[in-house]
Parts: sequence; structure tokens; C-alpha cells
Amino acid sequence: MKCERRVKIAETGIEAAKVGGFLILSGSREKLAPVRHVSALFYVDGLDDFVPWLCDNGAKILAGPRTVTGGKNLTARNPDGLVTEYFEPANQHL
Repeated sequence: MKCERRVKIAETGIEAAKVGGFLILSGSREKLAPVRHVSALFYVDGLDDFVPWLCDNGAKILAGPRTVTGGKNLTARNPDGLVTEYFEPANQHL
């Protein structure tokens, strides 16, 4: 598969490449350290609408929601312990 999009995330100094259904992160060990606990990333249509659903279903918001390069995100720990980033792209065609 070809890389559909590549972006440098200014806030973190990490580079991200979207290949099919995967987001591949690259950067130094130090730059990647703050996100190593995140096990999955899900794209959502409307982050603000999704936050109440997460909370109502037992998720704990760890960071965000916040505006980041390319959209908005938040990080949550789901009831089963899985730490997930939820991302709403500014351009919904990503």
C-alpha cells in the first residue's frame, strides 16, 4: 500500500504516516516516549459528540480534548484498560 498522507506533528516532533488503516509514528526514543502507552488510534467523525459517550461507558479521559496538527484528539483509558487516542481530522476526507 502507498502512504496516503505524511505529516510532522509540531506539538510532539513526531512524524506520522497514514498507510491504509494504520497510522505509523516515527521519531526519536525521547519524542515517542510520551505516546508509547497508547495502544490504538481511532478516527471519529465528531470528537465533541463522542466524549459523553466515552464517559457514560466507563472511559477515563487522560488528556484532551485538544486541538492538534490536523484536527482534534483526546486520549482515554477504556474500562478494559486499553489506552486509545480518538482523533477527529480537520479534513474529514483523511
